[in-house]
Amino acid sequence: MLLQKGTPADDVTGTGTAIRVIHPPLSEHADLRQPLTPGERQVLDLFIRYLPPAWEIYVQPHLNGLRPDFVLLHHRP
Repeated sequence: MLLQKGTPADDVTGTGTAIRVIHPPLSEHADLRQPLTPGERQVLDLFIRYLPPAWEIYVQPHLNGLRPDFVLLHHRP
């Protein structure tokens, strides 16, 4: 899991800073079962760049036999 430090304004945990979760980590994306297409890579880059760090990004997670391109989660206080 990749954790990226955010800013206090992004904090939903009350700890002072937010941390972004990206799973699997960017360093492991070359080893994905189905490599990301150039378009999927652009979408992922947009998620990383523009979503606040409180959003968790999961790339090709296994969900009941399905493997969506992305799942985005956000804890709402």
